[in-house]
Amino acid sequence: MTTECAVRLTPGWRSSTWPKALLATLSPALLADRNADLDTMLHLTGLGQLVKCSPHEVKTISAHEACLRCARIVPEFTYTHQADQALFVARNGGAHLALTTDEVARESARIMVRLLEPLIKNLDLDRGKFWGDMESVADTLLDEKASQISAAVEMKVAAAKSRLEARLAGLGASERELVLKALSAHPFYTKDEEPYECPACGQTGVVVRELHDVGQPEFEYEQVDYDDFIYHGGHIDQMAYAVNFDCDTCGLDLHYDEMTAADMLTAFEREPRDCEPWESEDDRD
Repeated sequence: MTTECAVRLTPGWRSSTWPKALLATLSPALLADRNADLDTMLHLTGLGQLVKCSPHEVKTISAHEACLRCARIVPEFTYTHQADQALFVARNGGAHLALTTDEVARESARIMVRLLEPLIKNLDLDRGKFWGDMESVADTLLDEKASQISAAVEMKVAAAKSRLEARLAGLGASERELVLKALSAHPFYTKDEEPYECPACGQTGVVVRELHDVGQPEFEYEQVDYDDFIYHGGHIDQMAYAVNFDCDTCGLDLHYDEMTAADMLTAFEREPRDCEPWESEDDRD
């Protein structure tokens, strides 16, 4: 599974499993669907020795129904299907089609944190341990003043740091250095690539960029007579604009708007290119 897909699926998974966890602590029978069969009811009421099917065949309620029941039991659990549907749209799109949008994924993360906070309290869980190294990300997602893009960047950076630590776990200092050197190695850069320090791990990542002409071309002529000129060539300034950033070391992947939110450079000066007099702003490539 790709990192991008995992990021988009996680909010839906967490927001479907933890409401069920709360219901199960109150009474496993609360997980039974309205049309549950007898074997399911026997399993959920502690009479599993009487059933004719395995526990894996138990039919429990959907994530949507679990959230609705939690909303009845925990007033602070403010779930409404119409307002919070992005949560499961991102999960279903990622799980079944590996498709969803950045906007839906970011909104689903905000919804997830808002819904899980009252469950953490009701289940008497340690908030710091529950979120782990993502606690500051959860705080950002709860902050209504923080933009979705800023929250997404913080979430991606925290996930990248955690991922790298897992890769390096158990290695000594010299071994870590060798692994980092191997992961960050980039034999050559194409004309569309720019080395750039990763904001998550500090290793060298790659900015993919596009070259664009800037301003108007300038041409050099030498006058050799009253109406006779020798053309010596022309040039036009160029800038390279970032499209996205990738780090092979920690797996961080940022789009242009996320790079801007992370205060990364998105424009790079380039040497002017040669051009001809017939080139104009309208027909320039």
